[in-house]
Amino acid sequence: MKSIFLLCVIISLIPTNRAWWPSFPSIIGEWCYDWWIPANVTQFHSNFRQEVFGQPLVENIVAKAVFSHLREAQPKKALVLSFHGWPGVGKNFVASLLVNSVFSEGTKSNFYKYYNARINFPVASKVPQYQEQLRADVKSVISKCNRSIFVFDEIDMMPPKLIDAIHPYIDYHDNVNGVDPRHAIFIFLSNKGGRVIAETTYELWKANTPREKFNYLSFKESVQRAAFNEVGGLQHSDNINSFLVSFFVPFLPLQKQEVVECIKAELKRRLFFGNDENIIKEVLEHIVFTKPDSPSAGLFAVSGCKNIDSLVGTAIVSQRFYRDEL
Repeated sequence: MKSIFLLCVIISLIPTNRAWWPSFPSIIGEWCYDWWIPANVTQFHSNFRQEVFGQPLVENIVAKAVFSHLREAQPKKALVLSFHGWPGVGKNFVASLLVNSVFSEGTKSNFYKYYNARINFPVASKVPQYQEQLRADVKSVISKCNRSIFVFDEIDMMPPKLIDAIHPYIDYHDNVNGVDPRHAIFIFLSNKGGRVIAETTYELWKANTPREKFNYLSFKESVQRAAFNEVGGLQHSDNINSFLVSFFVPFLPLQKQEVVECIKAELKRRLFFGNDENIIKEVLEHIVFTKPDSPSAGLFAVSGCKNIDSLVGTAIVSQRFYRDEL
């Protein structure tokens, strides 16, 4: 009774201002309750539209899939999203935005687990050991909270079949090794499928179809086929063969106007309020676009907005140095 009374006293003393709360979990620990898992879809949309460019399909698919899944009382299985596209088009960034919108603690949450294939699974001969550890990790995190999120970055660099270790956790089971995985979310990030996404985007561009009018079904089968057939962590995966991936999310290649938006967003982040035209011009000189002999010659940035932060920082210093010299 004394412990219950003490807890009530502590709660009564907590400020009602939510801005104070982010430090609260470090005092009493993070709990698997709505306060720590607000699943703020408004925040996701707001941040997405300010910081991600040229990806209307992604915003639509991911927001609907994730936030409806988290609010469903009894989902039939875990949600599995597979993000595909060229480097620099926002796969990692969107995954982080999502996690930060779902958990009060964001990417520091105990209910979020991130893997990088190059770091966590570098040796192909150790697949059995990796699989055993992966199953143990998934069980451990879900036992803390069934609304956990797992992100597998650079899954195309993962040894084939390793990811099949999580197959029972993403299938239609309400109990796997003593935990219920149906509320969990698994996200795969891969560069595979980027070529077919670019080809489809180019055909739609030639037909004068704006990105806002792109249809997910125009990409679904070709991306799924590429993920299954191209060398990488999803090649011949039972998870794909068993139709356990909920959505293959296509991240479109970026054109010049989207790259410019990335540059402007980085300037805003740096609180740069000078003339940005020279900065933009200088940064664009370092961006490589598709080869002249390719069908989409010069149309798409082959590395998207990757390294824009470094390029902008260098351009700002360069412009200031030039002005000082004058």
